[in-house]
Amino acid sequence: IVYSNKNGGIVIHGTNSMDDPVSRFETVFITENGSAQAAFGGIQVADNHNLDISYSSILVNITNGGFSSMQCVNQGAINIRNSVVVALAGQSFSCDGVVINNSAVDELVDAGMNNIMALASDVDAWFTYQNPGIYNAEAERQSLLATFPRFRDLEQRHGSLTRGMIASRNARQNGSSGAQHAPNGRPKSAFITLRGGVNELVDALAASLTGDLRLNTAVERIEAAARGYVLALADGSSLPVEAVILATPAFASAELVRPLAPDAAELLAGIRYVSTGTISLAYRASEVDIPLQGFGLVIPTSERRPINAITVSSTKFDHRAVDGTVLLRAFFGGSRSPQSMALDDDQLLAMALRELSELLGVDADPLFHRIFRWWHSNPQYDVGHLERVDAIEAALPAGLTVTGSAYRGVGIPDCVRQGRDAARRTAAMVQPRQSAAESVSFA
Repeated sequence: IVYSNKNGGIVIHGTNSMDDPVSRFETVFITENGSAQAAFGGIQVADNHNLDISYSSILVNITNGGFSSMQCVNQGAINIRNSVVVALAGQSFSCDGVVINNSAVDELVDAGMNNIMALASDVDAWFTYQNPGIYNAEAERQSLLATFPRFRDLEQRHGSLTRGMIASRNARQNGSSGAQHAPNGRPKSAFITLRGGVNELVDALAASLTGDLRLNTAVERIEAAARGYVLALADGSSLPVEAVILATPAFASAELVRPLAPDAAELLAGIRYVSTGTISLAYRASEVDIPLQGFGLVIPTSERRPINAITVSSTKFDHRAVDGTVLLRAFFGGSRSPQSMALDDDQLLAMALRELSELLGVDADPLFHRIFRWWHSNPQYDVGHLERVDAIEAALPAGLTVTGSAYRGVGIPDCVRQGRDAARRTAAMVQPRQSAAESVSFA
């Protein structure tokens, strides 16, 4: 039994053989900012004993790739929580008794993936930055392949996320990353938006459309017809069409297609959504001193705060505020702080002011504030999401297509790509029918 507590540390120097007694432990406890380093032999837990690691950093350095970093045999168990685990070579874990909770883990290679129960609700090392603003997701339920396939690619190509990140950084520094530059020669910013807001994109698209455009007209039903479908509209009229592209939320599309494709409807209804919101607050620059050299901050789930992130909008986009002012935006809701969605406007403002004071030291009264809530707005890409989308597409009848943020990407570029793909597929199906009809008519 090896025990370390209160900033203690354990250094394990095993041998190349897992059978060597030096590398075999019955029970090891590491708590309260302890650290463990295993060299060569790794750690093995056997015979119904437990290895409990909490609030620790564990570097497992296996120079011989044939051995496991951590191994459980004969009902042994390893429980890791609130920790950071990095394995530098070989199989990271080789057992069905490793439970990782609320920790950041690197090198979960394929050989060990199927045998690990990961409950990483706060994987700060890789997912905390991306999740609040993009997916508002829970890491333990989120599909990596549907959201961050680059991480899987890095791990497969380089052997671990750490090595992959280092290789990507080196490629950028060597100028071989293919980074694009603006006409003035400077690297393009990672943050781009329209000066008048994203609604400018919608307005421009609507102005460029031709044909029978019906705005603010709901579709109540889609009915099958001899040649395509008939749309029953809320104004009492009907519209015969050859094909339909549904760019509505998955739950709305589910109800529309249910009479025609009940299996597809059930799959569509199974895509979860969460609600999100923001509160923007403007201040005089002379009254606030933001202690950040950056665009904002993301708050780990482990902090259990009622907001998820704060953006200094006037720094992120220099046209977002006039000279002499600062614009801050706090994000709330989603899977991480859903309780904040139930607050009324006064409660939400009081909560945001309290959080800004505690996190950034901002105690001035804002010049004004704006609150926005988006109910059931963010689709959740749970594990198996891409397989679900494939099944939805296979279950839909010919002429019915779904597209949008619920399927293969939530960002604007992803939605543009999906929309174009849906339009091309639909046009390819409709045009042969039109050509056949014309040939019969002329005959």
